[in-house]
Amino acid sequence: MADKPDREWREPAWNFWQALFLILIIYSLQFLLGWMGPQPYPGERAGAVEYLIRGFGGALITFFLLNIFLRLKKQRPPLLGLGPLHLSYLASGCGVGLILFFLAGSFGYLITLIFGEPAPQDFALAVEGSGTWWQLAALALLGVVVVPLQEELLFRGLVYPPLRKLYGRAGGMTRNALFFALIHFDAPRFLPVLVGGFLLCRLFETSHSLWPSIIAHGVWNGLMVALVAAQSKFL
Repeated sequence: MADKPDREWREPAWNFWQALFLILIIYSLQFLLGWMGPQPYPGERAGAVEYLIRGFGGALITFFLLNIFLRLKKQRPPLLGLGPLHLSYLASGCGVGLILFFLAGSFGYLITLIFGEPAPQDFALAVEGSGTWWQLAALALLGVVVVPLQEELLFRGLVYPPLRKLYGRAGGMTRNALFFALIHFDAPRFLPVLVGGFLLCRLFETSHSLWPSIIAHGVWNGLMVALVAAQSKFL
């Protein structure tokens, strides 16, 4: 791996509405397959398996359609920020991931004090309901690797460049974070997701690479998995 990242910004070959249309197609396909919306009994063993099917299935749809989109635009993945993985990205990604974890915990504590305990997320319930080590490992792989790669490709790699072109750095990052928070459809956790989305976008802006934000996102999720697992029978 090289030591210095490429600082060159490239002009996106798509606009925001085309990116939004692709995301709507991805979400619509998942809805038609029954993979969107509330999951029944996510805290039980069968619920953990269903969550894995939803998660890995949604990721496959995302990667497949994103690949088609890039081919139609005659583009290659490096334009989305998947260039060389530099050593400097590991430190920045891990550092921001730790910050995101502690910020999310702090916001969660304040939200609990003001509004009461929010309903747990399906992912946390799936981790608690996983009945075997392989289920827990698969959930960790999904949360630490697959989901960060999927979401960073879509929301930073695909959505941010046209927003940056239209509104500049600050406006683009702010709108990207707002879009990221809104599309999670989780009102009690809107503020921490908004702040997290802004910091992840800031990483992409300063490094011109998705790798730091993917690593930070993975560390954030990984620490959450470890925290939930520590409160369960696994640890």
